[in-house]
Amino acid sequence: MKNKSLVICIVLFMLVGLLAGCGTPSSEVPGDGSGTSVKTPDEDFKPIELSFAGFMPANSPYEKVIMPAFVEEVEAATNGRVKIVTYPGGTLLEGGDIFDGVTEGVADMGHESLSWVEGRLPVSDIFKKSGVPFESSKAASRAFSETIEILQPEEYKDIKVLMFFCTGPGNIHSNVPVRNLEDFQGLEVRCIGSDSPAITALGAIPVTMTHAESYEALQKGIVKANLASNEALIAWNLAEVTKYTTLTPFLYNGLQAIVANLDTWNSLSEDIQEAIEEASKKVWEEHAISFFDTQSDAGLKHAVEETGQEVITLSEEEAERWKEKIAFIIDEYAEELNSRGLPGTEAKGLVFELGEKYNEMYR
Repeated sequence: MKNKSLVICIVLFMLVGLLAGCGTPSSEVPGDGSGTSVKTPDEDFKPIELSFAGFMPANSPYEKVIMPAFVEEVEAATNGRVKIVTYPGGTLLEGGDIFDGVTEGVADMGHESLSWVEGRLPVSDIFKKSGVPFESSKAASRAFSETIEILQPEEYKDIKVLMFFCTGPGNIHSNVPVRNLEDFQGLEVRCIGSDSPAITALGAIPVTMTHAESYEALQKGIVKANLASNEALIAWNLAEVTKYTTLTPFLYNGLQAIVANLDTWNSLSEDIQEAIEEASKKVWEEHAISFFDTQSDAGLKHAVEETGQEVITLSEEEAERWKEKIAFIIDEYAEELNSRGLPGTEAKGLVFELGEKYNEMYR
């Protein structure tokens, strides 16, 4: 009996060994002879797909530079656990509807121009007012991001902000030379509504319309000038219908943001949240804060070299004359914020304090 039991045990042992040698787990493939096994993707693994609404056209520099970098960095940082599905050109949500659309869950994420949600973000709006001192998108992006971090305004409590960045200064692109305030008197200037008070205070006539309408308006003489960042010279072909660019880095600053739906964000694991934040920070540092500076430089270079655009820089004394005319706009807005129980004076102080700091850093 003992011998029989021994034989059975030996046979069972050999069978177990044989099965162990033949069976390879589904998540592994045989090694390369070095004694190691190579992991293969789990066939049942499915990444978390997040929809991303954008307003920029699919062929725009933004969609060719910022979005691919963001999508790739998020996927890499999360080890492929998160995949972002982009909807550019307003195909999911149009510009102006993206901030609220993401808040309401129509899209998981989105890129919005905060100039289109005037009044929705009152503390942030002070950074768009005429009279801001930012000389570049880098300076403005850092100052704005730092201010929001310091003040923590309630206006973002229902949404997750992944990054802020700015367009930088708007300049005057015109058919007639504008070398001083006197040249600006009575000039019809295309602008957006929030910039109308400054144009009026400077003695010109604001004509509110979109960028898309500005080319024809300049071509037909409906307006004589356009207020926009230099990228418009090439992005909207305005170099073809203007002859002069007067640098006015105190007339406006555009704000933009990449945001996520708060419920979507809270549904993600903590390690995925941290990975997305790290990816966003990397894209912000390496691409976003300098994006509009690069586009502005390219637009002005194109206008000068291809169409003979003349660039006019106001003297310090002349620039001060302009600034004095529009100083009341940001002062009055700060007081309005104060009257609503919001940190108007503090926000205005940070605009100029951080503007000076970062202008000097990137000068």
